[in-house]
Amino acid sequence: MKLKNVILLAGMMMTLTGCGTSSNTDADLLSQIVSTKTLKVGTEATYPPFEYTDTEGNILGFDVEIVKLVEAKIETTYNVDINVVWSNMAFDGLIGAIQSSKVDLVAAAMTVNEERAKSVSFSDTYFTTETAVVVLEDNTTITSMDTLKAAKCGSQLGTEQANYIQEEGWNSANQIITSVADLTTSLLAGKIEALVVDKAVGESIIAKNTGLKLATGISFDDTAAFGLATSLENSASFVSLINEALAENIENGTITNLYTAACDAYASTAE
Repeated sequence: MKLKNVILLAGMMMTLTGCGTSSNTDADLLSQIVSTKTLKVGTEATYPPFEYTDTEGNILGFDVEIVKLVEAKIETTYNVDINVVWSNMAFDGLIGAIQSSKVDLVAAAMTVNEERAKSVSFSDTYFTTETAVVVLEDNTTITSMDTLKAAKCGSQLGTEQANYIQEEGWNSANQIITSVADLTTSLLAGKIEALVVDKAVGESIIAKNTGLKLATGISFDDTAAFGLATSLENSASFVSLINEALAENIENGTITNLYTAACDAYASTAE
């Protein structure tokens, strides 16, 4: 999940993933979704503004709005009402959920990369970002990659950033856990010195919590592209439909507007 300055791609090439069910080896996934009138979606809802929960446990965020575009495309194409069923789980379990047919689709700010593409199919890109570093507002020591590597950092399990901070030369005490919310709490409490996340997520964290800032002078040079993920098998028609929905809504500006609205909505939620 997650990496650089938030730059929505207008008119870009995309990569998609569709999630299957155990019967996907026998039946086309899109046909199965249409016939059951159900789309099962997996996410990890502690990564605002892409996905988060409100006080009642409802899953909200930019990726939820992206899935609504896919839902609408299925409904208008096949003249059927689709029931979207969300499952909130650990980020590092999402690909397994696709492979075991627990979900048909993953919408979780998931970075498209070659390793993941061995296990799932990816949609076209609907968002790009880069890695950033969140620190306490009064921090004056983390100003370069060398000082960052020496600091105690935290990242979410299963993300590109978690891979970075476990590389040789980084602090062996770095913290890798499943919840960005818990990592933010640790940062505010001084238990870690820096939170390494996608810039879009870092900006949301700062908007929501006083006393934090993005560290300057640090560059990972690592543009990341987010795609929806689905099954490797029998998902070609589903991926094609998703890509059509994404292309249409990138071209007309809807996806850009949805991202802005998702950021504003999260910033206005109650603590």
